[in-house]
Amino acid sequence: MKISKRLETIAQMVTAQSTVADIGTDHGYLPCYLIQHHLAVKVIAADMNPLPLQVAQRTIAEQGLSEKIETRLGNGLSVLSPDEVDTVTISGMGGGLIAEILSSEPTVCRSLKRLILQPNVAAYRLRHWAYDHGWQIIAEELLKEDNHYYEIIVLEQGQTVPLNVAEFFIGPLLLQKRHPLLIEYLQKEKKRDDAILTKLAAADSADALYKKTQLLNKWQTINEVITCQFSVNKL
Repeated sequence: MKISKRLETIAQMVTAQSTVADIGTDHGYLPCYLIQHHLAVKVIAADMNPLPLQVAQRTIAEQGLSEKIETRLGNGLSVLSPDEVDTVTISGMGGGLIAEILSSEPTVCRSLKRLILQPNVAAYRLRHWAYDHGWQIIAEELLKEDNHYYEIIVLEQGQTVPLNVAEFFIGPLLLQKRHPLLIEYLQKEKKRDDAILTKLAAADSADALYKKTQLLNKWQTINEVITCQFSVNKL
């Protein structure tokens, strides 16, 4: 079956012969692809909402994979037992929500070998989570599809490498390899934050001043790193 570039990239991050749980599986496309392309020997497709899970069950049945992919209804990692799978994929959610999902079931999470995460926003929250919980970033990817940018972060347990402030936002491995999409992605992110700063300028509350200061400091730090790594003066 044909899947999006985003899901295909996630699939390629799965180590051969893995056992995988796709949390928030939605249509069930990723589990089907993993089995059809022999990227996983076992897949559990889980979702907390009955309707998306029914859609996934239908997709799986149409592909003739009902005996190879198990579906489960439940919230986050609560559908899993420790050591039941070695890899978890979570995509299409905010970074903060993904971090909450991982933190809510620490015993299950500690039994995993690899996390493949695709946050729609706030990827920096996952890098902070990884650093705080003993997971190292072993791969990062940035892709553009249908005018949307997607960050993919792959984590494995191990000694964490300290990151500077800019690396939490940019992604240390994306920065290290000077990813060809990184500048235009950061320019889009800055444009969004500039719009927020414009709104904050009209407010005089302490909270607004704090948020404004945080955003200004964030982009000052990012610009300092970017000007050292790329042939640009400023984002």
